[in-house]
Amino acid sequence: MAGKVVVIGGGIAGLSAAHHLLDKGFEVEVFEHHDIPGGKARSLGCADTGTDGRHDLPAEHGFRFFPAYYRHIIDTMASTPYWNTDQNIVDQLITVEKASFNSFRHRPNIVPAKLPHDAGGFYKLWKFVRNQPKIKFKFGESFFYAMRIWQIMTSCQERRDDEYEQTPWWHFIDAENKSLNYQRYLANMTRTLVAADPRKVSTRTNGNVWVQTLLGFWDEFPDRILRGPTNEVWIHPWLKYLLDRGLKYNINATATEFHLKDGAISAVTIEQSRNVRPGKKIERIARVLDCDRYGITDYQTIDSESLQVSGDYYISAVPVERMAKLLCSNTDPTDTTPFTTEWTELAEADPALQKIEQLRHSVAWMNGLQFYLKASPGQPHVPDMPGHSINVDSPFALTTIFQCVHYWPDVNMADYGDGTVQNILSVDISDWVDGRGRLYNKPAFELTREQVMEEVWTDVKTSLRHWPQAKLEDENLVHWCLDYDIVYALDSGIAGMGKIEGMVRNQEAILQNKEPLLVNRVNTWRLRPQAQTAIDNLLLASDYVQTLTDLATMEGANEAARHAVNAVLDKTGSDQPRCEVWPLEEPEAFKPFREYDRKRYFKQKPWSNWWPIWMPIRLMGQGLAKLAGF
Repeated sequence: MAGKVVVIGGGIAGLSAAHHLLDKGFEVEVFEHHDIPGGKARSLGCADTGTDGRHDLPAEHGFRFFPAYYRHIIDTMASTPYWNTDQNIVDQLITVEKASFNSFRHRPNIVPAKLPHDAGGFYKLWKFVRNQPKIKFKFGESFFYAMRIWQIMTSCQERRDDEYEQTPWWHFIDAENKSLNYQRYLANMTRTLVAADPRKVSTRTNGNVWVQTLLGFWDEFPDRILRGPTNEVWIHPWLKYLLDRGLKYNINATATEFHLKDGAISAVTIEQSRNVRPGKKIERIARVLDCDRYGITDYQTIDSESLQVSGDYYISAVPVERMAKLLCSNTDPTDTTPFTTEWTELAEADPALQKIEQLRHSVAWMNGLQFYLKASPGQPHVPDMPGHSINVDSPFALTTIFQCVHYWPDVNMADYGDGTVQNILSVDISDWVDGRGRLYNKPAFELTREQVMEEVWTDVKTSLRHWPQAKLEDENLVHWCLDYDIVYALDSGIAGMGKIEGMVRNQEAILQNKEPLLVNRVNTWRLRPQAQTAIDNLLLASDYVQTLTDLATMEGANEAARHAVNAVLDKTGSDQPRCEVWPLEEPEAFKPFREYDRKRYFKQKPWSNWWPIWMPIRLMGQGLAKLAGF
């Protein structure tokens, strides 16, 4: 063995780091806070819903999707076998061919998730679009928005890193002065896709990601999802593969302190997690020995509630809010002060880490709610509609997908719950603060869990009432499950208080989110650390680390893990090949435009839409040649 690496956090970043460290010959031990592997990507059972030997209904923190520009996580999945078959995990992805914009006022606008590659295909697309409900914008708004995307694509990286990092997306696209439809269908897209408030998210990050998303429409796989519940078809076979290769994976294990000696980490204190979850079966710190599709099948509990763990190197792969607790002795979920002087020994050893305390305030909520459905009397089939849907009128910024009928072909829903569920409508709720529900006239975080369900159920029913195949009736609803990370503040040990967006409110019914999502707000790139720290044997691998992906996602977490593994290889002088890291790709045809803008940037001139005449002529020629099939 090349040495031992202790990985704190067993989500996508921690599993990715373990995967590639094992490839390089290291001994690896992982400590995961939850009793379920997978971190924020995990799926789990909706507690106590399985009867007569059936499995609990599948639930999740929020549904997964894999856009075309994901390369790092796809590469790792491709190197992971799927149980004892000749397939790998990538084979468990299925393409989503359509998407829709659902409105309270008219039938959904269906759009293809993949664009054609020739003139004939575009003609068919044009005929299809003609039959969709018309979305009315004010004169020139569509062109104005397209030109803003064009500006991002033709801006140099230096301008993006400087000007656009400090510019809110809402301001960049001038949403304040545009129509309501412009704001709903275009400006607020950031809220439904990555939970980011368009008034706060940076143009640098949102522009980069939006360009990648649009370019992905021409890819072979523009949008894919898993062919079943996340842990069943991805996390558990992945963990089983790593266990068979020697990984030590511990659950219910929370890191509470890093110990330093002579400027390096000498040990980390691991304590038994106090995490409470309905249906939780394993309470003590436990080492996972084996698992199958449906969960952990064999484990060894550890008697002690506190451990001192040592290794040669340490990788922290925990979310930003948990890392902040390891850096600041006074950090708690109700603390609204963006700065602190009560640093732990770890933060004192590397002052650059202290920026994480500020970064932890750049979070939002994006949590899942599943509706379990059956066909009601008189319906020929269970409600269903293919593709992801953005519910543009919902005050809670809902994104939905019907999972089972089209996308889980190998999952027999009769094996779950009471055997009557035929489809699952999985919903991501992305606005818990600003939007007020139509039933109770309150933001989501001020409601009870049951009231959140009522508001969301009412909105999705209204959004689908004009589409017969997907029309929902109350009789369709068998059960529902809201993410267990959404708890009452009293239940989370914070008496009568909850913090959201820097506000503390004294209401006993207020909801608390135990696992928020990092969002890339204006001028926060400078707060995000590198994978390598000033502490020689401590690396960071989490979605808040600076990466080329530039977004808090599974892809960003996997890339950060690769940077951490490469740093370990460099420090040990290993001759093993480094993990590959890919930049975001943009068409070579736009390179002359970006080079032209780079010259203007260093002359302190603004971006300009006027170029030498040969540049747009060349671009148009390349586009026409592609349409013609050359």
